[in-house]
Amino acid sequence: MPDEAWESLSLPKSPITTNHDPEAANGTQQEQRHLGRSFGAPTRVVGIGFFEYFLPLMTILGDIIQLHRRKSHPRFGNLQRSKSTPINGVAQDNQAHEGHDRNIEGDPAYLIVEKVMSECAQSIVDLAIRYDVDALNNAGIPASQVRTPNSTGFAPRDEENHSSNSSHAQISVDDAMDHRRNNDTVDASRHQSLTTTHRHHAQAQLVTAYSTFIINVLHVLLHGKWDAVSMLDNEDGWIPSVGFMKCASHAIAASDAVSRILACDPELSFMPYLFGIYLLHGSFILLLFADRMPQIGLNESVERACEIIIRAHEVCVVTLSTEFQVRLSI
Repeated sequence: MPDEAWESLSLPKSPITTNHDPEAANGTQQEQRHLGRSFGAPTRVVGIGFFEYFLPLMTILGDIIQLHRRKSHPRFGNLQRSKSTPINGVAQDNQAHEGHDRNIEGDPAYLIVEKVMSECAQSIVDLAIRYDVDALNNAGIPASQVRTPNSTGFAPRDEENHSSNSSHAQISVDDAMDHRRNNDTVDASRHQSLTTTHRHHAQAQLVTAYSTFIINVLHVLLHGKWDAVSMLDNEDGWIPSVGFMKCASHAIAASDAVSRILACDPELSFMPYLFGIYLLHGSFILLLFADRMPQIGLNESVERACEIIIRAHEVCVVTLSTEFQVRLSI
């Protein structure tokens, strides 16, 4: 359901969920999109409402946390290693250890989560196409038009009520005044409709940029290490693994998404508390690049990614709460 429906407690008469789709006039498309919903929390971004884009991402995060706990469990974490196929009757412990700690390609659970994340990423792309986000060209969005999860509604609703009240307050004295008032109402409604559409498209630009960033951070959490010190020590030889390569590529992709976010939301006001947490976890892998850059040499894409993340952290320090960093360091 859209956020407006939750705020006004206006439950839909039909069980089919609706959203701010520009093609909302075509009810068949929305009906087809929701008829295939499966049981459980959604894992695809379907709209620009808070529950429509953030809940699917958090559902995937929950799966990643479960996998991380299983991998770190003293007994259950060895299940994948024990399933390794023995060669010549001897279990290949070293290869199984690499398959458990480095290469997780053979774990069905990880493959399922990767598939779900791929589908979620495609749903974000579909949302951007539906709202023609590329046409906005990462234009900056005024803070008054940024709808945060804590906001109570779009400003156009207040403007609509104001225009409606002012139009009804006028008492017609003759047919000419009635005609003029009707024309003014039509013009105001048309202007209001265009304004609302523009704000929905601007909201979609923010939703797709932030969602793209978070989905890349989720890839980093799935394939990477959650402890920066352990990652820098590299005692288990994780760096040359396939998981490291995937983690590094998604970290750079996350920095590109941050660049888009800073272009359209310079103050990072769309997700004021949650964004800093994901920014911190998504930048751990860049610490490793920065630490080893003197040995491996400069890399333009990595250097640019580090600069973007540093700039985002500077904005967070100035505008956002950083209490979570204090708790993390204690």
